Amino acid sequence: MIEWSVSFTWRIIFRIAVNAGALWLATKWIQGFALIPLPWLAENIFGLPPLWPTLLLGGLALAILNAFLRPILKFLGALLPLITFALLAVILNGLIIYLADIYLTNLAISGLRAQVLVAILIGMVNAIF
Repeated sequence: MIEWSVSFTWRIIFRIAVNAGALWLATKWIQGFALIPLPWLAENIFGLPPLWPTLLLGGLALAILNAFLRPILKFLGALLPLITFALLAVILNGLIIYLADIYLTNLAISGLRAQVLVAILIGMVNAIF
């Protein structure tokens, strides 16, 4: 039986919120990056704007992808010592954003420039928090 601690649960919630905030910042600052509100949540349920459920779902997807894929990709990336850590972090974030773009139909990234800028922004936010 797995025992969940309160601090672990709050860390997960915090990661989801931080990633949702980074997605929101990306929608405001990076041209070519857009989140489309979920059509089945078009009505105002909790008094929040319709984009908030999309942000939370995107934050959850990024948190899950970061938790499971990042260690594997870092291990594989560590096999290539010529790549600097900063460049590797941007590449990993870009791959995670690309996978999130594939699986989340309400996430739209148009162009490589927007994807790289989103990867840098989310990497900086994740490094701070």
